[in-house]
Parts: sequence; C-alpha cells; structure tokens
Amino acid sequence: MLSQTRHTPASLDPHAAGPTQPAAQALIDAMSGSTALLDADGRIIAVNAAWRAFADSNDGTDPNGHLGTDYLATCVEASANGDPHAARIAGGITRVMAGREDLFQHVYPCHAPELHRWFRVCVRPVAAPIGGYLVQHIDVTREITDRQTAQERLDDLRTSAAELGGYSWTWQACTRRLEIDPALAASLGLDEWTTPDLVLARANAGSRWTVLRQIAACRLGLSDELDAALAVKDATDTWHHVCVRGQTRRTAGGKLLQITGLTFDITDRENHRNRAEAADRRARLMALVAERTDNAVVVTGADGRIQWVNAGFCQLSGHSLDESIGVKPGDLLQGPDTDPQARDRLSQAIREQRGVVTEILNYTRDGHPYWIEIDLQPVFDDQGALTHFIAIERDITAQRMQRKLAEARMAALELMAAETPRAETLERVVDILAQGAVGTSASLMLKDATGTAMTVAAALGLDPAYCAALEGVAFGPRVGSCGAAIATGEPVFAADITRHPNWRPYQELIALSGMRACWSQPVVAGDDGKVLGAMAIYSRTPRSPSQAEKDYMSEAANLVSDLLLRYQARAERAANSRRMRAIAGRLPVRVAHLNPEGRITYANDAYADFYGRPAQDLVGSVTWDLLPTRARRRIEALCKRMHRDGACSAEIDLTREGRPAAETRVTLLPDLTSEGDLTGIFEMHEDLSEFRARERKTMAAMEAAQEANRAKSNFLANMSHELRTPLNAILGYTEMMRKEILGPIGNPKYGEYITDIHTSGQYLLDLLEDVLDLSRLEAGGRPLTAEAILLDEVVDAALTVLRADRDAIRTDAATGIRVGADARALQQILVNLLSNALKYGDGSPIAIEVVSDDTRVHIDVFDQGPGIDPDHLKRVMEPFYRGAADAYVAGSGKTGAGVGLALARRLAQDMGGNLCLYSTPGAGTRARITLPAA
Repeated sequence: MLSQTRHTPASLDPHAAGPTQPAAQALIDAMSGSTALLDADGRIIAVNAAWRAFADSNDGTDPNGHLGTDYLATCVEASANGDPHAARIAGGITRVMAGREDLFQHVYPCHAPELHRWFRVCVRPVAAPIGGYLVQHIDVTREITDRQTAQERLDDLRTSAAELGGYSWTWQACTRRLEIDPALAASLGLDEWTTPDLVLARANAGSRWTVLRQIAACRLGLSDELDAALAVKDATDTWHHVCVRGQTRRTAGGKLLQITGLTFDITDRENHRNRAEAADRRARLMALVAERTDNAVVVTGADGRIQWVNAGFCQLSGHSLDESIGVKPGDLLQGPDTDPQARDRLSQAIREQRGVVTEILNYTRDGHPYWIEIDLQPVFDDQGALTHFIAIERDITAQRMQRKLAEARMAALELMAAETPRAETLERVVDILAQGAVGTSASLMLKDATGTAMTVAAALGLDPAYCAALEGVAFGPRVGSCGAAIATGEPVFAADITRHPNWRPYQELIALSGMRACWSQPVVAGDDGKVLGAMAIYSRTPRSPSQAEKDYMSEAANLVSDLLLRYQARAERAANSRRMRAIAGRLPVRVAHLNPEGRITYANDAYADFYGRPAQDLVGSVTWDLLPTRARRRIEALCKRMHRDGACSAEIDLTREGRPAAETRVTLLPDLTSEGDLTGIFEMHEDLSEFRARERKTMAAMEAAQEANRAKSNFLANMSHELRTPLNAILGYTEMMRKEILGPIGNPKYGEYITDIHTSGQYLLDLLEDVLDLSRLEAGGRPLTAEAILLDEVVDAALTVLRADRDAIRTDAATGIRVGADARALQQILVNLLSNALKYGDGSPIAIEVVSDDTRVHIDVFDQGPGIDPDHLKRVMEPFYRGAADAYVAGSGKTGAGVGLALARRLAQDMGGNLCLYSTPGAGTRARITLPAA
C-alpha cells in the first residue's frame, strides 16, 4: 500500500532526510493537542507531553507514549476489529503517506465511562530536514456539545411554541435562509425553507422596515434580541396582527450564527386594544373640552352646523363665537387651496357617523392659510342616536413645514446618492418645499454664468411663457422680487405684485404669471455670504407671509444653498479626479488608489504594466498578494506606519520571479476627508534601477576625476620642482650681474636686459607658486589652520610684502578686530588683491576698510580704476581666465596669468568664508573678503 507513492519535491519529501531528534521534538512540543511524529514506516518516533499524558490516562502501560510503536499498524488492527473510525484514520494516514493527500482530518468519539469526548485527528507531512508525518488529536468536545445543545434547545422551543399556540422559526445568518414552522408556512402559502424577504413581503411597510432594522442591528452586534409587532396577510389575503420575538446565537468570537424565535397571532388582542383606544380617545376629547384646552374645539349638531366653539378656536381662526354658530365649519374655514380629498374624508366620516383623524388646510378670517390636524368624533345618546360631533383642531402649520423640510432634505440626499443630475434634483426639492408653505407655485432663480442675470433653475406651477420671459433678465435692487433679493441679499415680500414698486415695469410678466403675491428669499452660500440666487413662493391671492412662513422660507433657502454647494463640491471633486487620473495616467511613476482594505480602485498604465495585467483587471484586487513574501510584509508594515504617522516612504525590492531587478521607492499617502477620516490610500512606486545605475556611473566618474586631479597635482609639483631649479639659477646670476659683483658690465644696454631677465624670472617663479598652491587646495593637499588673529597685523604684513607706498593705500583695519583664519592664507589673499588694485587701478587711490558684526568680518579692498566689464566680471575668478584678449600684449604693463583671484577665493572658502567682486566700469572695483569673527 505504501509503495504507491507519487513524486514529491525534496523540500516536502519526508524521506529526503532522516529526522533529527532535537528538531523533531522541538516541532511537536510547539504543537497543540496530543501530537506524535511518525516515520516513513508509520512508527512513532516522537511525542509531546499531551500525547504521553493521554496515553498514560488511557491504559497506563507506557509513560513514554508508546515510542517505537507502529501506529499505522495499530489503526489497521483496530479497523479489522470493526472500529469504523479507526478504519477511516488508517486510510487517511495511508493516503497522506502515499502523497495522495496533503491533509487528512476526521472527527471521532472517544468516550470514557463517565465522560463523553470527541476528537479531531489531523495528519500532514513534515518537510525536510525533519521529515516524517504529524498526527494531532485535538479535543473538540465543546464544539460538538454546543451544537447538540443548540439543536436540543431548538427542539424544545418548537414544542413550547406549539403548546402555546405559536410558531417557531430559525434564521441562519450564513445562508440567510429562514426555517419556519410547517403550520405557519401553510397559513402564509410559503415553503418551510424560505427567506425573510418573502415573509416580510406580506407585512405592511412600517413593520417590515422595523424588523429589517432589528435584524441589521443583530448582524452588527448592536442587539441580541428581536421584538416587533407586524400586520401580515395570510394566504387568503386576510390581515393578522402578530408579534415576533427572537434571540441570537453567536460564536465565541461574537459572530452571528442564527436567530431563533417565536411568532404569536395577537389579532384579537389588537382589535380589543383598538376598541379600548377609541373609547379612551372619546373620553379624552370630552376631558379636553372640559379643561378649556388651548386647541380649537368645535361642537356641531347632527346636521353638521356649529353649536359651540372655544376660545382657542376664536384665537386660531379669527372668527367669534357669534359669527360661527349655525355655520358649517367647511363653509367658514375652507378656501381655494384646501385639498378636496381631505374635505371628502371629513364629509364621508360625518355621513357614516364615525370618527376620523386627518390634516386639512383652513383659512383665517383675514385670509391667511394654516394647517390643522382635526380629530372628529361622533357623540351618541343612550339609544345610539347621533346627537353631536366634537372636533379638536390643532395648529400644525409649523410642524408641517418642518416635515416638508425634513422630506426635502431626505429627497436631496437620496437623489445625490443616486447620482441624479442637479437640474432634476432641484426640481424635486423645490416641489417638496413649495408644499410646505401654502402657495400655488414656486421657483428657484440662480445667477447665470455671467453673474449679472438670472436663469430659471426650477419652476413649479408657473406658466412656461412666464418662465421663458424670466430667463436672462438682469437682476437689480428694483427688479421684481427675485431680482431684488439676489441684488441686495435681503428677502423681498411683495404682498400684491400689482401694487409693489419693483413690479411696476413688469406688468406683462404679472399678466403671464397669473399671480398676485410673490415672496423671495435670497439663497446665500454659508461660508462667504455670496448670493447664489433666490427662491420664491407665489400665491394667487394677495397677502403677506406669516412669521412662520418667513422662517420656513429662510430654512428652505439654506437647504437649497447647501444642496447647490454639495453639487458644486461634487463637480469639483469629479474634475479633480479626472485631472488626477489624466495626470497619473501619463506619469512614468506607478500610481494606484486603494480603498481602506487595500483593494485597488484605480491604477495607471505604468502600475498595470508592472503587474502584467490590464488596469481594469486590477480593480478590486489586492496586488500586494502578488508580491514575494518579504516585499509584501514590508509594504504591510509601511501601511501600518502610514496609519500611525501619515505619508511615508521606504525602498523595497519588488523583484518578482522571472522579472528583472526592481529597486523601488514605495510611497503611501492617506486619502483623508476634510474631517480626517481615511477613505483610501494612494500608492506610488518610483523605479530606482536607472537612478542607482546613474549613481554608480557618477561615483565612477568622480573617482576618475579625483584620480585625474591627483595626477595633475603630481604633474604640477614635478613641473614646479624642475622649473624652479633653473629659475633660481637665473635669478641668482642676474642678481649678481645687476650688482656687478665680478666687475662692471660695460654697455648700459646689457644692464637693462639683465633687469628684464630678472623681472621675468621672478614673475615666472611667483606664477609657479600660485599655480602649485591652487593645485594643492583643489586636491586637499594644503591644510589651513583657523585661529584668532589680529586683522591689522595681517594687513601690515601684506603691505610690507608688497613694499607699497603706505600713503598710496588708505587703511581702516579697525585695530583690535580678530578673525578666525589662517594668517599666511589671509596675507596671501590680501597681497593678491592689493597687487591687482595697484596693477589695474591706473594709479587711482586704494583703500582697505573693515566692517564686522557678532559672527562675520567683511574686509573690503577698493580702487577707483577703470573697473571690470560685466561680461568679464562673471568669470574673472575662474582659474587662468584673463578677460581682455590683448592682456598678454608685450608692453601693456599688466602682466598676469589669471590665477591670483581664483587662488584667493579658494583660500577664503577653505577658511569658512568667501570672496566676491563688485565693479562698475569707469567707477572702480571692490573686492570683499568675508570671514568668521573670532
């Protein structure tokens, strides 16, 4: 049986290497449950403490857990004795050892005399170098008994429900299926296994949403109970009142498994309650009358005519008791905008001599409309004959307005969530708002694109010709109601537009509208007070708005303003998103946007190319799972850091199998709302491969340049040594000849030649010294020592070296000032600058001035010579740059090789300072040395 094996990679082949006892023992000691390690022949070669304890408690024959026993043979022997579980375990071990399965699991009972137990056995191969096969026995008694207990409780529940005349049901969270009592299923005309939706489809809308909300609360862990009353139709379309109660069952971790409960028919109880409530309502009505309530109370006779009204009625309607008696309430209170259907409901209830509660629009004595909730109830004598009707009327105008505002807000949110176009949303919202104030029509006027005229954004109940005439009209403080409200930012209430001064120029518009009153409220942006437009309510009868109506229009305008700003923000976000996608799509950097769970919502082409899949195929996936384990873990760690610290980056090797090396800088940016809530993650990959290659090339070039610089320095040093030897000889012999040490020369012309030779040799020697110094500085071969030195001493030393006429150079060295510098280097700088001033200043006055503060010292060398041309000023401190093309012409008197200024600047920089030149042609030159103060 064990010879029927399949090929297994060496890394997973238990035969690839013999088991190492310490490693094997460490492995099984770390395992949970009773665990043993088998060799390739099925013998036990290592066990953990739990295995030994279990074996000892079972038979007590071997405290070492039967090490060396052929465990497979033991299972085969037990299966031969008729144990079906042993047979399944033996077969599973055989299949795993043969390589036909990677994991075998089986649950079996293992009962003791006074204890019922269940175990789950798991068999799996162990990879080299340990090798072998792990056998684990895990105690699952708690899991099995919990399952049995739940089933027993469910059976008890069903029995109890049947005894109480109710029905049991169970809703499974994982499958979302509902198992209901067969009797209940038959009464509803449904199967025993159904869904909550099919059952709730027979319930009325209000109770249906109540149950769904409670189920959602249970799923979210907000509640563990279900308790609701429903009105449900049975299979014959007869309504029943039922109560539904349920209890959740969850896992140890709190995950919802099921909801189990009972349903009882409470139709009789509900009918009795309704009758009791009706009687109680009549009693309360009479009590309200007796208590002289502030609500309006109207008592009519059987003929429907008023017999008595209270003071609350007189205050609300404006009609006195005397003028009300004998009149039908409808004739006294109802007007042109009263809903005919509401009027019919009242009339039908009166004819049928029954009570009714409804809402209706009434009018005051002076024509102002108001909404009331009327509770009309009949009164009968002892013989059951109708004697009176008592009506309690409650003013609900403000309440109705608030309901319409809430309805409009909800409609706006729903329409925006459904991506409804702005024009359609505004039409719907303005339609709802128009119903809150008593008017026949409404409009919303907004500023057009020019910001100087109006455009109709929504119009309800207005003549199309009137709306067309309003389109494009320029607004202003005297332009109707809306135009003036937009221009001034203040509400305009025209009680009679035929008489209002703002409307006089628009008589044709008034005729087109058919309206007599127009109230306009400006729509203002909340943040900056910018007027966006105006909302208007029109009435066919001339009247002014009540204070409640004015407050309502103000809130309605704020709602519209918020809606407009939301659409504006959405448009800006959409535009930004389009721009972002357009930019990201063309970037060479890999860019993706992920949701908070790490799933891709957008990827640019570079990102998709890296993963070798179209961008649309990456949407919804977690690309980190496609990376090698090390890279994935580093990105996940980077993501945790981003949640803690915000935007962060790290260099990560994203090389995938079969792909070239991918040195990458990964950057994660949190996508936050204005409130700081995380809505997503921006992921960017910057390929560093080319950058690293350029960096290595640059480093190689720098090393080559440094090597060349060292070679140049060595060459200059050697050249200086070779040239100085003959130059020193030339200078020595010419000096002897000038002094005529060995006797007179004779011809005076020879004396001039000797002087020229000596001067040229000295110039050449000085040039060699400057070039060598510059070379040493560039190669780092001339160390400078910064120390606190007196500036005036260095200036005197420089003048001495130059042998300059002290009267020709004005000095202001500010005696006592110290600078942090190398004395020899600073002297060399001053000598170079002063020699240039003497050489190129054409005999003009020269000055040295010093300016200092707490940290820096500025030394200025001035001359009033011809100055330097701006084109040459930019380059005069470059090594060997001379400027004028005729500078080397013999006899010019201005010899030089262009090394002195370059050397001076380099010396200043190496001492932590700088050298700058400032020059104006014809006005002289200023050289400024800046050094640290000591």
